[in-house]
Amino acid sequence: MASYNTPREFAVMAPARDPRWMIALLVALPELLLFAVVLVVLGHARAVPTALQSSLPVQSLIAVPMAIIFFFVTFLLWWAVQRRRIVLANGELDITATFYRRKLPIAALDLGKARIINLDEHSEWRPFIKTNGMGLPGLRAGWFRSRGLVKLFCLLTTRDRVLVLPESSGGATLLSVANPSGLLDALRNG
Repeated sequence: MASYNTPREFAVMAPARDPRWMIALLVALPELLLFAVVLVVLGHARAVPTALQSSLPVQSLIAVPMAIIFFFVTFLLWWAVQRRRIVLANGELDITATFYRRKLPIAALDLGKARIINLDEHSEWRPFIKTNGMGLPGLRAGWFRSRGLVKLFCLLTTRDRVLVLPESSGGATLLSVANPSGLLDALRNG
């Protein structure tokens, strides 16, 4: 029998829909279009009258750093959506969810009320208002509120077989774990 002191990692369910495609469509594609427009404008500098050519270097001084920033943001988002980890160690549940990380003491959980649910059937637990989180198709990570305004920390990649861990403070943590009953047993048995 493992104890809370022995680190145990629990696999997070793979998203039903890969959120990286949404990043590609909403962030990378517009960035590529902007970059293409900048290249076209700069490429036609010789066709522009001499009076306007003096402003083109200023445009390139603005456009090139913007393109670099956009590409950096795309890379950062791409990297973040792959950061999903759940570790149980030293009496704490350490959850990494994109840009968010939470170390939750096991003593702060109301394990008697913890259960595995389908969010389609139990809409009272469904994340409704994003307060400080990331919401993409196939991924909910960070802080949300339910319809009843319960504070939720989420690492959700699927809607079925979600482990709900109510907290003694009144909030809850929702996790998409590959083996939710295994994590729940580990939390209850130490």
